[in-house]
Amino acid sequence: MKNFMLIFCTAVSFLSAEIIESSTIADMDKYKEEGVLFLYDIDNTLVTLPQDLGTDQWFQERLKTNRSRIENKQKALDRTLNEWAAFQQLSKPIEVEPGSDKIIKAQQDDHIMMMGFTTRGVTMSRNTIIQLEELGIDFSRSALIDHDYLFVQGRSVIYRNGVLFTAATHKGTTLFSFLDKLGINPRKIVFINDKWDNLRAVEETCEKRKIPFIGLRYGYLDERVRAFDSAVTDKQINRFESILSGL
Repeated sequence: MKNFMLIFCTAVSFLSAEIIESSTIADMDKYKEEGVLFLYDIDNTLVTLPQDLGTDQWFQERLKTNRSRIENKQKALDRTLNEWAAFQQLSKPIEVEPGSDKIIKAQQDDHIMMMGFTTRGVTMSRNTIIQLEELGIDFSRSALIDHDYLFVQGRSVIYRNGVLFTAATHKGTTLFSFLDKLGINPRKIVFINDKWDNLRAVEETCEKRKIPFIGLRYGYLDERVRAFDSAVTDKQINRFESILSGL
């Protein structure tokens, strides 16, 4: 009997947290229910750029390059972030998956609790809101509070217009720190993100909090990410730096 109970409890624990592959935002609709909290990643889930320069996949490669050139890791990261932010602001955003805005609006009309949930930091928050608005996505319609909320979680984190900007802090810890401050206790969390690490960070924290979790590992842009060619973007950024130096 003891062995049976152990197996049963293990199965229940396993079923309470799950990460599955998804190729469409529409899969979020499968988990609509009272008390659920939908979390939407931004980069490569809702927003991307028409060119690779300045995208999330470019950032990862550019960081490696800068770290090979700059001995101080923090300076290498800061430079990469500044470069990435510049291209994000100079480029016109495009929707990752056509129709995502309509799906989110329909969920908001159904009064689903949701928010944008991104690694981006405070300094990129206003530009991010503008990017989302250009794509017809407005998380303020379903905002958990109607004002900006700034707090410190190792570094400054802000909730603005329905989006939590985690500033590269641990996503699970920061999420629940924010929810606890607001006194919000979701019955289930559903998180869509293109990166496994981000999903696992929230999954682990949900398990500790005994909150059911569904993670959707979003692969809509997988083919584009795999086709990324840093040689092409290196030439583009070299031309860009030449133009700036000549001004």
